[in-house]
Order: sequence, then C-alpha cells, then structure tokens
Amino acid sequence: MDCFFSPCVDAVHKPDVCCPVCPNGPNCYHGKTKIPAGKDYNDGQQICRCPDHFHFGSGGQQAVCRVVLDLTTAPAHV
Repeated sequence: MDCFFSPCVDAVHKPDVCCPVCPNGPNCYHGKTKIPAGKDYNDGQQICRCPDHFHFGSGGQQAVCRVVLDLTTAPAHV
C-alpha cells in the first residue's frame, strides 16, 4: 500500500500500522516551534499560521507568516 504524505512534522511509525500516524494531529513548523494546523503563533515580530492544507517544500511543512507592525513605535511623519 502506498502512503500519502503525512500531515504532521512529528509522524511516528507504529508496528501494527502500515503508514505513519500523527499522534498530535496535523501540524507544521515555524523555526523549531510546532504549530497545530489552523492555529496562529505570534513570536512578537510575526504571526504564523499552520495552514489547514499543506504545501510542501524542501523543509517539510512550514507555517505561513506575516509581519506584525507595531504602529505605536513608528516614527511620526513631519
């Protein structure tokens, strides 16, 4: 039987199951932080979301991030 991709970064192989399983559900990485699928993670500089549908690259499942702008510390325009 062929196994499709694993929707997690911490898949394990159980002796009684052919394909790897995800004990913590679908998830992905932002750096070394594991994020559950569909959840946001704020590292103080950017907000990252583990997508519900995964896109694979050479680094495996990666979170999609956007920069957080802190407008309270932005310089005033003259």
